[in-house]
Amino acid sequence: MAGRRKALAFVKDRRGFLEIYMLSLFTVVALTVFAVLTGVAFGTKKNADVVYQMVGEAIDFAGRAASRDTGGNLESAETLARQYFTLAFSRMTGTAFNGSSFVPSGSSPIKGAATLEGFRYVRPGDPIPGGRASVPGFMATLKVPILVGNVPFVGPQFLDVQMRCYQPAGRVEL
Repeated sequence: MAGRRKALAFVKDRRGFLEIYMLSLFTVVALTVFAVLTGVAFGTKKNADVVYQMVGEAIDFAGRAASRDTGGNLESAETLARQYFTLAFSRMTGTAFNGSSFVPSGSSPIKGAATLEGFRYVRPGDPIPGGRASVPGFMATLKVPILVGNVPFVGPQFLDVQMRCYQPAGRVEL
């Protein structure tokens, strides 16, 4: 009988109920915030990967087209390759090139104006991302906004990523 009274007293004692309720509520909120932030991070990473692949494909196209038009003399084709790059990249991303930036219009994977910081011919032995170039090619450097957040009372804020991409120039034989 004494054991039963202690068990009933324990069940009727409600001390700590509020703490357990708050702990479970906090756990649900924390897991929800974690899930939302994880989704945003994966979406941002996917968007950055898509744009980086488009940069690589546009440089590849520019190198092949400039090689074809100049008969393989890539060193003198840097200006022509830059023009081909801007044309290809703007078409791939649904942007308009204004001389220094790619401005998005409509449904574009680029969330704001992407700045073309440099486009240059790379000689064998020049430094490139990940080492040194073994063959000639072209390298583009862009500053691309991949995430836009609207901050109250401040306005839109961009998360910019600098992308440097090197592609060996493909020789085109006619």
